[in-house]
Amino acid sequence: MRIMLDNALSGVKAHQQRLEVESHNLANVNTPGFKASRATLAESSIIPGALETSNVDLVDNMVGMIVNERGVQANTATIKTADRIAGEIIDLVK
Repeated sequence: MRIMLDNALSGVKAHQQRLEVESHNLANVNTPGFKASRATLAESSIIPGALETSNVDLVDNMVGMIVNERGVQANTATIKTADRIAGEIIDLVK
């Protein structure tokens, strides 16, 4: 039971962290010069003083957010199920 809860909690944390990174990328998609967290940063301005556009892939980050949202939901469901099973075991022991 403990391993199941630990795995589900770890999954929730991992997906939550990815959601935060992708949310940050999406929030800054129109910010001039913004570089996505997962990208390698490099200076590429050819014209002095010109603003570089962001390198955020809008579609990729939106899809990633959906996948991670589903991951959080799945791991949360696992935690709820483990909690329900633990409650039933406690009720049987009483």
